[in-house]
Amino acid sequence: MRGNNFLSFFTPCHKLLALLGFLFFSPCRAKQKIQPKQATPTQTAPAKKVKPKPAPAVVKKAPTKTDPNLKTIVTKKVGNREQIPVSATLPLEGPGSIVGKQLFQGMNLFFKKIAIEGKKSPYSIRLTTLDDKLNIEQAKKNIAKLIKKSPIMLSMFGTDTLYSQLAMIKQKQMLALFPVNGIPNLRKAEYNNMIYLRSDHAKELRALVDYTVNVLNKKKIAIFY
Repeated sequence: MRGNNFLSFFTPCHKLLALLGFLFFSPCRAKQKIQPKQATPTQTAPAKKVKPKPAPAVVKKAPTKTDPNLKTIVTKKVGNREQIPVSATLPLEGPGSIVGKQLFQGMNLFFKKIAIEGKKSPYSIRLTTLDDKLNIEQAKKNIAKLIKKSPIMLSMFGTDTLYSQLAMIKQKQMLALFPVNGIPNLRKAEYNNMIYLRSDHAKELRALVDYTVNVLNKKKIAIFY
């Protein structure tokens, strides 16, 4: 009985000791040097090669050809301004003087207004006017004198005067501003140095008839020329 009891007691004790010996003395439980973890180097993406921007191409401009016949405007320094000369030949006496004087007075008033209101402008305008008495030969002489001072001619009066200067206008020897003329035949691209203020006769007449019929409601029209 005792032997059996002893064996029965030893067996579980033996098993317990064996288990403890395995846990504490097993080579698997021997202390191992803990190797410090080596930091893995961070992998950075290779830098992109930036291609240098090509230098902007130099565009060589072709030299502008100046018309050798082109008339230039010669200005004069007056005070702190550049004075621009302009000219006009008008009938200030004799036939047509009523219209000629009105044009002369209107231009002077306008240029005086510019001089007063444009005090800060670097430019001023000087008007020189000669009387042609509505005579074509006198108008030609006046223009021959005035063109030496300035190629800008204002309000040339009369169809004959304008026709006499078409060659100079076409060759850009003269800038004809606001001629008193309504003939449509002269309104051509070849005369691009002539600038009109008024319309041609046909358009003016059409506008008058349209206003008379549609606005004034008048059906009978008489035209005096």
